[in-house]
Amino acid sequence: MSAARRHYCGLGLGMESRVKGAERIGAQRVLLLAVLGAGVAVLSSGAVAGLRTGRLAADYWLTYLPGAEAVVHGLSPYPRYTYPPQVALAYTPLTFINATVGAYVAVFVCAVLIAATLAVLRVRDPACYLAVFLWAPTWQELDMANITPALALGLALAWRYRDRPIVCGAALGLIVPAKLFLWPVLWWPVVSGRVRALWIALGVGLLLTFGAWALIDFKGLTRYPHMLSALDAEYGTHGYSFVAISSELGAGTGAGHLASCIVGAMLLFGALVFARRGNDLSSFTLCIAAALALTPIVWLHYLVLLVVPLAIARPNFSSIWLLPAVLWIAPTPMNPEGLASAEPLLVAAIIVYATLRPKTLIPVPTSGRAPAPAAT
Repeated sequence: MSAARRHYCGLGLGMESRVKGAERIGAQRVLLLAVLGAGVAVLSSGAVAGLRTGRLAADYWLTYLPGAEAVVHGLSPYPRYTYPPQVALAYTPLTFINATVGAYVAVFVCAVLIAATLAVLRVRDPACYLAVFLWAPTWQELDMANITPALALGLALAWRYRDRPIVCGAALGLIVPAKLFLWPVLWWPVVSGRVRALWIALGVGLLLTFGAWALIDFKGLTRYPHMLSALDAEYGTHGYSFVAISSELGAGTGAGHLASCIVGAMLLFGALVFARRGNDLSSFTLCIAAALALTPIVWLHYLVLLVVPLAIARPNFSSIWLLPAVLWIAPTPMNPEGLASAEPLLVAAIIVYATLRPKTLIPVPTSGRAPAPAAT
């Protein structure tokens, strides 16, 4: 056989090998999507059954809908309602339709907002979308129909448009007053040089909050801080915060508050350090982590917020996307007890660590102007 013929035969064998490799990878990909899709289908069927029996959308039934109905009738939603008035105002359209239909709408909107968060962050891998809907935190969110997906979308918009102070600031100004535990996120524009975005966030937040309170004649405003303190005292030992974990393990709430402050301060300091070193994503991630560390109340669905830094750092599917699904492996996955109550904290820590090691470095601005958005 001539050298030329051997050369062409080698090329043919190499091409055949590559084609078979591509076919094998393609088959594995189809199998992965099929398995993930089947898991989502099983969980979705349970959710539909729960909606039919009225067991889903607990926050909609117990908090948002009563608050919105009170506002529509010119009454104070407090003290039964525990959110700022702008959230109740946002739910007023649902008071004009059948309450059960409104529950369907609330759950559907929550699911759409989670998917929209990934889309805003330019996640194109369908496996990532399916994986998120296998998370135990995601399904507790759909079980409660809380506003956490709206907060996640706001964080995603703030990151995506971080070079546009008006959009970035408006997004932060909308979500931080709605859930005050997110206040550490405002540390990110401080340390990253986005002073204009910070002022816009503060202005939008104050205008929106006091404007909404003015619409209800400032009813409940003076009692609101006391109501939040009472809420922390009542539910602080029942969630997954440092306070709850410390209480569950018998160390008392004082040790939990101390641990929360220490870890939160370390995370905020780390955000400053990373910003000074030019790592914008790590700074942003640690501010979100600080919000989860410092709040005295953490429910499982709060971990949905971590989809934002995860999607930025890992826009393609990998095993880390399935980690929160591990939280299903517990005797009571929605309400772990004892040592199991620390599982969500461990999962959150691993996701944060994975996010701190992105494949590419996303810089912070060296002046008041932010950099162009990175490809995510």
